[in-house]
Amino acid sequence: MKNTRWVVVIPVLCLLIMLGVGASQAGEKKISRKQIPAAVLKAFQAAYPKATIKGQAAETEKGVKYFEIESLDGSVHRDLLYTADGKVSEIEETMDPGS
Repeated sequence: MKNTRWVVVIPVLCLLIMLGVGASQAGEKKISRKQIPAAVLKAFQAAYPKATIKGQAAETEKGVKYFEIESLDGSVHRDLLYTADGKVSEIEETMDPGS
């Protein structure tokens, strides 16, 4: 069962790394937690009250500014992309191979 888990985890991690490299090339900029709009933090905390924020960034795509929150919720790694008004634009998360 443990070997099966790595078969899923490793490709997911590689994908996240590739997406991270692509995002950084697309203008992603690390920011402090104070720079995250209140609406984004409120939406994140309401949706994932037990999650811990591990990093945050801002990026602009096609003239729209997005805020990324990298989080850990138990054993689930989750990256969320929000618009400044707190609406979710994209969710990336690791999955348990059994699900």
